[in-house]
Amino acid sequence: MPSVISDAAQESNIRQVIQKLRPVWIPILFGNISNGILLPNLLYLGVNFFAQRYTSLSPDQIRCEDTPDEHYCKSAVDDNIFWSTITGAVGSGVHFVLGPLLGALSDAKGRRPVLLLCSICGYPSLVSLALFVYANLSLFVTLALTPLAELPALAVWFAYIVDLMQDECSSSVAFGLITAAATLSTMIGAGIG
Repeated sequence: MPSVISDAAQESNIRQVIQKLRPVWIPILFGNISNGILLPNLLYLGVNFFAQRYTSLSPDQIRCEDTPDEHYCKSAVDDNIFWSTITGAVGSGVHFVLGPLLGALSDAKGRRPVLLLCSICGYPSLVSLALFVYANLSLFVTLALTPLAELPALAVWFAYIVDLMQDECSSSVAFGLITAAATLSTMIGAGIG
């Protein structure tokens, strides 16, 4: 009988945590869906973009996903890897520098304004990616904006969650739920993209 009471208490605790996290669900889901859409597509689109340097074909005629053995597609892979590495290195630097700064800013100005700023900074790279696909805007614009989409907001989210929760057990449950939701929404975004 005690295990039934314990299970009921755990279920009640999880429901309370989910309700307390109401302001967090939508931003976490949409932010991670956008990252899921953006990141896998950059590699695929990057090969087609860099292939333009090695052929006289128009951008709409380049289909490296269909013709990966073409010389211009093979040449584009090296450029794509180089610029992806540069973007990753810059993103790591952004995380290293801005992580503590965002934490201090969220302590001084509040969690919500900082989280809103981080969320808004993620969308210009999606817009530039769409403009690349539909208007042949240079992919370098998207690559330059990508580190903004990867601002280290997770620490601010976790600080906000600690502010919402009343005890360590609830915080642990909340961290697990939010991490699971973030991972799932990133996977959904990758499926959409």
